[in-house]
Amino acid sequence: MSSITGQNVYNSETVNYAAGSHAQRLDISNLTKGIYILQIISNGSVKHQKFVKQ
Repeated sequence: MSSITGQNVYNSETVNYAAGSHAQRLDISNLTKGIYILQIISNGSVKHQKFVKQ
């Protein structure tokens, strides 16, 4: 996860899950208000999701 300015604010270890749907909660309580980009890599695909912490 990075801030909108590109600063890396969170990294998680690589986790291999069995096939199916999965959810993971991230504690963002220590992040300041702002816009962040979450990068998710799955099966070789990369997805970026922007979110706002208010």
